Amino acid sequence: MWRRHEQQQPSGSGILVAHRAGAALTGGDPIAGLEKLAPTDVAMIEFDVRATADRALVISHDSVADGHVLAESRYEELVRRGSPPPLLEDLLGMANGRFSLDVELKESGYEREVVEAVLRRVPKERVVFTSFQDSVIASIAGLGLDVGTGLIVGRFAGARTPLVVLQDALPLGRLRRCGADFLVAHRRLLSTGLLRRARAHGYGVAVWGVEAAPEVERLLAEPGVLGVITDSPTLLRGVQLLLD
Repeated sequence: MWRRHEQQQPSGSGILVAHRAGAALTGGDPIAGLEKLAPTDVAMIEFDVRATADRALVISHDSVADGHVLAESRYEELVRRGSPPPLLEDLLGMANGRFSLDVELKESGYEREVVEAVLRRVPKERVVFTSFQDSVIASIAGLGLDVGTGLIVGRFAGARTPLVVLQDALPLGRLRRCGADFLVAHRRLLSTGLLRRARAHGYGVAVWGVEAAPEVERLLAEPGVLGVITDSPTLLRGVQLLLD
């Protein structure tokens, strides 16, 4: 899905993507979010994968769960403390082929495990793998499994230095070097002409950080926009109306 040779699509064929598997519908629970999304026409879900100290693959947007650093905690310890994040296998089982998947890897070091776990459940035509880290994308591309990969840009928190801002605003060289198939750009970066520049170099763009219906509709109609990633409960609940 969204591999470079598959991106010559007509204007208006972009899809709405539920950020964090629709967790905004349920106060942060991605598994419950999937149940809320099931009766809608949302075609794709996005979610974040991390690894615990004992290499359990879990769904978590944040590096800390209930005050415990996931990368430093064994999964059984998290279970014993009472609030473990969902396992990747549990979410894949709940998704059960109902959605295409945008799987974001938050860190490096477990790329093969994630890709292989997902592909055991989901055809590669229905999944993409994304990351803010160029090295993660290069590692997945290097597996030779012909899966779609997307580099995420647009960091507006944390270590946002002038160099980071420049690298995010001018990412095309990075895309080539890490072997990404497409770009995942924050909506604010589009004001720099990034969509036009990416399209001119043969890269489709998925746009994140969009929460207003008029902007979603406008972007979905743009040539080169593969999808729009949103947290908005209103948009996700009203997806049929939005897409009609």
